[in-house]
Amino acid sequence: MSSEIFLEVMSWDDVRDSLKSNKLILVPTGSIEQHGPHLPLYSDVIAPLEVAVLVAKKLNCLIAPPLRPGVSAIHLPYSGTISLRPETFISFMKDYASSLSSHGFDPIVFINGHGGNSAPMSVATYESRFELSPTRVIGLNWWEFIPKDLGGGASGFDEGFHAGSQETSWVLALRPEYVRMEKAKREMPRATDAVRFSESFYFNTFKSLKDVSESGILGDGTRADANLGKKMIDAASRNIAAALSDIISNKTAK
Repeated sequence: MSSEIFLEVMSWDDVRDSLKSNKLILVPTGSIEQHGPHLPLYSDVIAPLEVAVLVAKKLNCLIAPPLRPGVSAIHLPYSGTISLRPETFISFMKDYASSLSSHGFDPIVFINGHGGNSAPMSVATYESRFELSPTRVIGLNWWEFIPKDLGGGASGFDEGFHAGSQETSWVLALRPEYVRMEKAKREMPRATDAVRFSESFYFNTFKSLKDVSESGILGDGTRADANLGKKMIDAASRNIAAALSDIISNKTAK
């Protein structure tokens, strides 16, 4: 197999030859949305793309061009945000998967980097698994594979939900030239003990992030740690590669 991992720079016959040895393909998904005054609009693309690169190198597979923008309506009051309707994003994902399936890619794995994409991604991959069967279409949120000892699974009310220490650490580790730490702020989510039982309930109580954050941050961007960010990326990549290997080898599912 060629050492090239990016589908978009290959010729069609290179792709055909690659499929003879490995049919797995990864599709990063993210967003173009505000991430406070200190991070770039494409922050949610940076991490899943890097994760995809690390996984692809471990599993010798290809990476399709990232899907961006995503479902980001709650960020529209902040300049620069571009949002798709959930139904548009679902259709986009399904058409993407259908095209890749027609060439023989299987499984097709969407590696998501934006929380707003999670629900429509679940719908798109669920429907695609039936419509494209026997092709396996899988969606995952890369941050869910971060080990607990590195901060994985931490409560958003305590750690923050958006453009806080974790996200800033990831971008600082991967694209430091786009981070403006002098503009980072601390603006933590405020909620009663009763509301803290459910993060989804909390997000369903406001129309725009502007209702709860002037800066666009829900967290503490000032506590970023590039070394920790790199450790999170690396560990999540290892865990995702291991999980996909188990799936492909039928250790946990066909």
